[in-house]
Amino acid sequence: MEDVRKLLDQAAGGAVEIPVSVFADPDAAGLVFPGGTVRIDGAVGGSRTLSVGGQAKITASTAPVDLAFTVDGEWVTGAVATVALGQGCSLVLVDGAPDGTDLPAGAWALADGRALRLTRRMPAPPTDPQRLDGLGRALPAVKPRDGAGRDADARDRTPRALVTDHGILTPRPGPRRRKGMRVLEAPSVRGWSPIGTPGGDNGLSVDYYNPPLRIAGALTALPACPTYKTVVGGVLLVDTGAFNGSAMGAYVVPHGNGAEPSLFAYGSRGSQTGFGPPLFQVRGISAGFGWNSRVRVPAADALGSFPFLMALDNPGAIGADGEEVDPLRVLGELIGGSNPWVRPQEGDLWFAAGLAFDCFETFSGRAMALVQTGSDLTISLLGAAGMQLPTKSEKKIARVEIGIEATLRPTAGELSIGAAFTEKTFLIDPNCKLRGGVGMKFWFGDHPQAGDFAFMLGAIPAGRELPARYPRQQPAGLTWGVGSTVNITGNAYAAFTPKSLMAGGSLEVVFQSGMLRAWLTARVDALLEWNPFYFDVGMGIRVGVSATIKIWFVKIKISIEVGVSVRVWGPAVGGEATVHLWFISFTIGFGADRRNQTPALDWGGFQGMLPPPENMVRTTAIAGYTGEGAPATRSAVKPWLVSNGGFTFTADSQAPLSKIYLNQAATPSRSPPTPPWTSCRCTCRARAANCTSGLPTTAGTRP
Repeated sequence: MEDVRKLLDQAAGGAVEIPVSVFADPDAAGLVFPGGTVRIDGAVGGSRTLSVGGQAKITASTAPVDLAFTVDGEWVTGAVATVALGQGCSLVLVDGAPDGTDLPAGAWALADGRALRLTRRMPAPPTDPQRLDGLGRALPAVKPRDGAGRDADARDRTPRALVTDHGILTPRPGPRRRKGMRVLEAPSVRGWSPIGTPGGDNGLSVDYYNPPLRIAGALTALPACPTYKTVVGGVLLVDTGAFNGSAMGAYVVPHGNGAEPSLFAYGSRGSQTGFGPPLFQVRGISAGFGWNSRVRVPAADALGSFPFLMALDNPGAIGADGEEVDPLRVLGELIGGSNPWVRPQEGDLWFAAGLAFDCFETFSGRAMALVQTGSDLTISLLGAAGMQLPTKSEKKIARVEIGIEATLRPTAGELSIGAAFTEKTFLIDPNCKLRGGVGMKFWFGDHPQAGDFAFMLGAIPAGRELPARYPRQQPAGLTWGVGSTVNITGNAYAAFTPKSLMAGGSLEVVFQSGMLRAWLTARVDALLEWNPFYFDVGMGIRVGVSATIKIWFVKIKISIEVGVSVRVWGPAVGGEATVHLWFISFTIGFGADRRNQTPALDWGGFQGMLPPPENMVRTTAIAGYTGEGAPATRSAVKPWLVSNGGFTFTADSQAPLSKIYLNQAATPSRSPPTPPWTSCRCTCRARAANCTSGLPTTAGTRP
């Protein structure tokens, strides 16, 4: 207050603008002039109090408004602000805002730019004992009418805000139709808080919170990108404490006469207590579908943010900001941004079903099946499962939660499987966090890379280049803060492909206390290739300590570190050893030099990977073989002794066949079907003497 008086004394004319934060308690003054300034025209006060009258900038008005309040010590009391609304109307805010039941006469409220007179709930209408109904009950008294025959109360057409025991109820009728859709607004009453009219007044939004019940929802027309003409989305979230539910959906109309609209809908219901036997209890179920739309399948490490899985446990967490739930953010998570979870895709159709469950009261999980058809048939199984130990104690020694994703694309010929720790996972201590995951991919069928596969653990370090089609994982390892002085960080990686195997890891331990720091780092890397065979293995360790000494105004840092590393490769076998001291480092090489790249596989090496020539073709007698002479199954060209009434045999090849020669003819007797097949069955009814050349003379058919 003394500072305020000094400012007034120094100001010419007795007027000064003062920031609210100088003298106002934020809780008391925040509702009247949040972030504004007060223009004081004069002040009269005693030793402890200061009465102020002047003007302030508030959010309810673009122009400064008259106000008065009293400063007692550090508290602001009796704040009254009056806003002139024109035509003789004013908005009066007492201590920040109308407080419900204790309102001064003639107080007004301001809602969406409209002035509303505050009135109280009308009591039960008076009755006229002289007017009775057929059961002998008194009828309401007749209201006086004006000269035009209307009720006296009906002559006042001023909008009103009804004051009830639950707050202030503001009638908010919807405006006219816009672009073919009815636009509504939500009521405003204690418990209900309008989130705002979404989409530029094109929608409905509601929010009700009266513990334990919470209801939040929005239906809105969203801004459409140039490809689409209309985008309408809706979300409804309900939480009663005992159970929760959600419903989400969107309808998209594209440009163009021939384009079809896109829509999707998804709903879920969850409960804190499941139903079913103790060994398997269901806590939630969900289902959804989409027409002319497609769902982006998340990787295993992103399942924690996948809205459809989140809805099984806590739908409000999708668009939550702290404890607040915003349905508009839920819609934004689903269909907004440059990479939405659900997007229009003409000709596609998808179905989804999910389940949240508990097993043996220790293991909990969420699982979902997603089938998408159309341009690319995709079958996905998504889930997150976890457990914590011990189950009955508040102090946990371990919590493991893993996200799992498996996607099959039969048409494209691709199968991918991934698993990753979530951010909630820890071991031994809550500060010991596990991270990372594994991924596998297989290619088959008509895919250009059919027969290829890859297994990945963690992130492959730089310098170990792999094809871009192989799965990419987050770094795998642990981070452990032991107390306030020791930090332990570990990383691991591995990759297994048809060409090579690589693995490695690192460990770092750091001690920090004041100006003293000590550390230990260790690392190992291994690469093994075959066809041609090659290996490259390296390992190293370093230990160091540093201290910072302050001498007067100067800080001196002293650091000592020693280490050694060894690397071996071959063939031809060679290697190098490096010794590191705090003042010098040197490397000693031995054996052959390390090659910069792996040599290409020569023809001899490739032939060694093929099956032996004697096993390339196998012929087996099926019927008509007499059992004498050569065995029934053979690979060499040797005559059979068979029945002259005819016989049957099969020929199996390890390589695709495009032609078959009979009786060692110079030209094939008949072209086989397309694509080439790898076995044949032929029937011969010629004399046995004519069949000694290896193959019968009659054309065969595929078995």
